[in-house]
Amino acid sequence: MIHFASHNPTEPVSQEKREIYLKALNQVLSDPEAGFVKMVTDSSWTGELKRALSHLKPSDKIAIVGTGGSILGSQAIFDSLLPLQNRVLFLSNTEEWFFSQSLNGVSPENVYWILISKSGETFETQAFIERMMHWSSDSKRALQERAVVVTQLNENELHTWAIQNQVPVVGVPKNLSGRYSVISPVGLIPAFAMGLDIQSFLKGAGEQIKDSESVVKACDAFFKSFEREEWITTQFCYSLKLRRLGDWWVQLWSESLAKKDGDRVSTPMVSVGSIDQHSQLQQFMEGARDKYFVFLSYQSSNELKVTGQNFSFFKKLKVFSLKDLLRAQLFATQNAFKQSQISFGHIEISQLSEEGLGAYFLFWELIVATMAKVLKINAYNQPGVELGKRLASDLLLNPKVEPGGRQL
Repeated sequence: MIHFASHNPTEPVSQEKREIYLKALNQVLSDPEAGFVKMVTDSSWTGELKRALSHLKPSDKIAIVGTGGSILGSQAIFDSLLPLQNRVLFLSNTEEWFFSQSLNGVSPENVYWILISKSGETFETQAFIERMMHWSSDSKRALQERAVVVTQLNENELHTWAIQNQVPVVGVPKNLSGRYSVISPVGLIPAFAMGLDIQSFLKGAGEQIKDSESVVKACDAFFKSFEREEWITTQFCYSLKLRRLGDWWVQLWSESLAKKDGDRVSTPMVSVGSIDQHSQLQQFMEGARDKYFVFLSYQSSNELKVTGQNFSFFKKLKVFSLKDLLRAQLFATQNAFKQSQISFGHIEISQLSEEGLGAYFLFWELIVATMAKVLKINAYNQPGVELGKRLASDLLLNPKVEPGGRQL
């Protein structure tokens, strides 16, 4: 399981606050709108994954198409567990150069497409499908043998397109918000295609859902940070493998908690250790005390011991590993924060594995949904996103010259 510890400050949770958080957590666990809970407690849906991917070949390049919650989770899984492999391609931003260069020299017969949009109406996903159909128009491999669609089973356009083209469809429950959908077909069909163990994700999530104490401690730490007017919450990820986990969390926090009808909450951001010690740490140490930090690390058994022979400091160490260096930088930064009275907590993933990631995802989903209950806001909608979508649609359908001469 994932455990959260607040290191600075370290005051205990009051009994009154504990009761508030536990009540809110129980409301989340019984909320029919919290579809992510049932995906963990009832795993009967997992049998569908293998059938849906029956035409996937070991030699296929896997192209995962989606945006936001449809793809951030699977990107985080990939970067954490399968870094530096080139078999998997993520298409989320509509840029022609990336599409073209990523598929340059690849035969359409050798690409398997995982097309994800819960609503089935996402412009980016639809645009990529149009581009994909153009790119692979001469393919001799039938579309139904080189694609799968993940969407709601209703009359949305993506579902209709899939039926018309005989493409397999895996359903997403209506009560499952996209940013809470990583432990569902949205995140686990890509994971299964990557060769990962789906049951281990569910095992980790299932264990984490029992851990109410971590939810209580984390909620208390975050609400206290708001009381101290720490309006930026930074997840400081001490590994490049963890960076995408931070990106996934940013969407979860932003879209769930920042609501016009709710109280003010912090803005989330991500930093990477030790890289950002050389770019942001000066700001963190001596800038405004308006931030709460959550350090994220994992226990690694993979280390190569090196004998220092060339530089004076490493000659003094005699034997060291790169892991030793990164851990020292992590703990040194935390000690510097303590001495400077900068607020922070720490999450450590005991094992960076399917089970560990399943626990991590559920850890944050439960915390954020519980905070939303305390704030009396809807954790599962995102009304602030809709205006931009509508304006983009208007511009595409009715191109016009803007002030300054800009034209779509």
